Amino acid sequence: MAVTSNVNTSLRTDYWQPSNISIPSSKLPDSQKVLVFSRDTGIKDGKDWLFSSHFTLDGIDVKMEESITGEIWPVGSSMKQRLTAGSEDTGWWSSNDSKELSFIGKSGATYTITAALDVPFGDTHASITVTVLQETPAVETCTPVMDGIETVIVLMLENRSLDNLLGMLYAGKKISSSSVYPAGSSTQFDGVPLHISNSYKSSVYYPTNGTKGHGGFSATTMPAYDPGEEFEHVQKQLYANGNGHFPDNNNFWDSEPKMLGFAWDYDEIYTHNQDVMGVYNEEQLPVLYGLAKYYAVSDRWFCSVPSQTYTNRAFAMCGTALGKVDNTEIEGSTYKYANTIINVLAAAGKSWGVYWQDDGGITAGSPYGDPFTPYYFPRLKVAPNGGVHKYEDSSDKNAFLHAAASGTLPNFCFVEPKWSGGFPPVVIEGNDFHPPASVTPGDIALKNMVEALMDSPQWSKTLLVVTFDEHGGTYDHVVPTTTVAPDDSPLASSTSKYGFKFQRLGVRVPTLLISPQIKPGTVFRSPEPGKDLDHTSLLATLCKWAGVDPAKAGLGARVAQASTFEGVVEGNNIRTDLPKLTPNKYVRPEGWQSPSELFNPLNDKGEPLTSRRVGFGDLHTMSDNCTTAEEFLQKFNQHRFGDQTEK
Repeated sequence: MAVTSNVNTSLRTDYWQPSNISIPSSKLPDSQKVLVFSRDTGIKDGKDWLFSSHFTLDGIDVKMEESITGEIWPVGSSMKQRLTAGSEDTGWWSSNDSKELSFIGKSGATYTITAALDVPFGDTHASITVTVLQETPAVETCTPVMDGIETVIVLMLENRSLDNLLGMLYAGKKISSSSVYPAGSSTQFDGVPLHISNSYKSSVYYPTNGTKGHGGFSATTMPAYDPGEEFEHVQKQLYANGNGHFPDNNNFWDSEPKMLGFAWDYDEIYTHNQDVMGVYNEEQLPVLYGLAKYYAVSDRWFCSVPSQTYTNRAFAMCGTALGKVDNTEIEGSTYKYANTIINVLAAAGKSWGVYWQDDGGITAGSPYGDPFTPYYFPRLKVAPNGGVHKYEDSSDKNAFLHAAASGTLPNFCFVEPKWSGGFPPVVIEGNDFHPPASVTPGDIALKNMVEALMDSPQWSKTLLVVTFDEHGGTYDHVVPTTTVAPDDSPLASSTSKYGFKFQRLGVRVPTLLISPQIKPGTVFRSPEPGKDLDHTSLLATLCKWAGVDPAKAGLGARVAQASTFEGVVEGNNIRTDLPKLTPNKYVRPEGWQSPSELFNPLNDKGEPLTSRRVGFGDLHTMSDNCTTAEEFLQKFNQHRFGDQTEK
């Protein structure tokens, strides 16, 4: 939006100046100077001046006016302001406070304009600033789907492939033809074949029926260390062979992966390559397996990017990663202008909530202790009819478990897990399934969540989607298929710094649909030949559920064409049967300690050193490329206490 400014009566241009800026539209509030003037220099006593600035937003003319009456210094000139947008008008106000004006653009989107006068302390100069915020985007309607579902809950867990967690589901047994979606698709669940392999030089590694512990590590903590999950590691896992050689073609992302480099990539740091080839079975994960059999599971759901957490969570929230593929490229401001599925749903009249489980301790979503999702995708916070709440808090009626029990969950809920990470034996144990933490707490937490929903008055009209953001370096045998790039965003290129064009999906991840409106034992895939499901399929399905055309939702080209899964939900048949979920008992591995149990450095006065919070991303960055626990602890200590010296 190009801004034009003028002043009447005329005033020498060295006494005032328009900023000649272009205010970006449809973005979060960023103050922008519209014009700068001196309230005293050139403003003569008893005379009037009218400064005005104009721009057009979504077909609506917006004008901000500043009226000044000159007064003898040092009292200073008196000022008053006015803001209009089409037929909306704040009227004149005389204080230096900001005021807001909301209006509806020609597209149907809702905007809020904020105008303010800033007079720096001790200065005679003033800056008029304006903030532009798109409260709700314009949407184009379509016929709603899943009309029997009133509440959709998404639980996104961490860093496991489908083969790793559910590779032994159905163990080669055929599924009833009436239980597959779409009808006529394969009656064979595409679990892991035990005869396939990866190698490291001359050593060959096969998938196993049940993970195996070793060297004092429990079978439920496999892989024993966090495998490589950054883009460059995933390249090796998908395209390298057992000797670390890549295809001769430099543009190998355009060719089909061989899925032979997982063991090689793991061995570069950790050895014991069998860790990434292990497959959990039903005895080890009774809840996850039980729910997959009792409701619906996909064997063709892929993460959206062959890389790590932040970029895949961006696709699951915004439909694009804005050209980013690694966590280290992404900051709190990276996606602040990106539209989110929450903004789209809110514009369509759906209520929403984001729920976080981190306890505020040593690891939190952001470097400042904020929950992950609202910190990295801040635009959702301006969506109406929703908010960010704790997952569990008996004193807060808006907390997830409290609202579930009272039947007051909003239409859309996004649940963050309690984060895990570290380098054994120093491990933060959450419930997100992230290696190297045990998978058992995640299985227990999943059981507790599902049973809380089953006890809720809302259960009969609820759909729970359980998925994983990325594969986290664990083995999967299915080749990720090609897709379309998400966008050609003006905010960032769709091509990453590695030359990757976002036209191939990431590795398969487990995805379950849980609802009394789903047929037991369902295995689902894309209903469209030649296409697969990924995280943007979730966004496209949610759009259609809200009656919004995915192609017109402002979530990018990937969402616009994504396959959807609404056909799995059979609203005319409400089941009353409930599964019996009995998770294994969690036993903390011997010798494991949390970093918070190890560190209490003191200064020379015997006082605790000032510590910096460890964010979720910080935690995993610290463990990257570590080869010993001592190395991890050194990085951890340096991060928390900087140059302070332990006394």
